Amino acid sequence: MKPSESENVGSKTTHETIISTIDPGKLEVGIDQFKNVKRGAVTIKCNNGKSKDILKRSILKELGDRYTAEEPKPWNPKIIVRGVEEYVVNKNDDEIIEAIVKQNELIIEPEKFEIVNNFS
Repeated sequence: MKPSESENVGSKTTHETIISTIDPGKLEVGIDQFKNVKRGAVTIKCNNGKSKDILKRSILKELGDRYTAEEPKPWNPKIIVRGVEEYVVNKNDDEIIEAIVKQNELIIEPEKFEIVNNFS
């Protein structure tokens, strides 16, 4: 959440405005983290999607003329796997992706994976 361009406030003011205007306790939303960032913005991490939606609607309703609420864009992390056993290297890409997703309890579409073989 960040102040609109017409507002020139710090992160601490933004934080205090949210807490005083939107009482998360009354909304019964779970907030895991409230972090001040630059240019008067704050990041709010809710403990579930329902809490996030309730909080975002309330902020936009009560403070929408002075603040904007944005969700972070999802990104695809890159990982390097070293020391892979020979029997894994010989599997097809779909089997490797399935194993990575299953072992790490990832919630991601397999189409978003890209495997690059580099045997240097």
